[in-house]
Amino acid sequence: MDKETIKKLSQDGYAELLDALKHERTTEYTRHLKAVAKFHHYSERNALLIVKQMPAASHVAGYAAWRKLRRWVKKGESGIGIFD
Repeated sequence: MDKETIKKLSQDGYAELLDALKHERTTEYTRHLKAVAKFHHYSERNALLIVKQMPAASHVAGYAAWRKLRRWVKKGESGIGIFD
């Protein structure tokens, strides 16, 4: 995923979050806070991107980390885009 796509996804995610806050839709904000708590090793922005791209994500790691855990990426699968 290229940087422009990731940037757009991030901007859209924050716009949705801001809209939810303005209209007092606390469920969406609570979901965001839970995501930030779940992926506490990542920045708030990257946690937002993870959930935006894969709402059911429970574990996130780079390719090398997955290999160390003896997990394999299936052919044709793509990763989740985050900021460096």
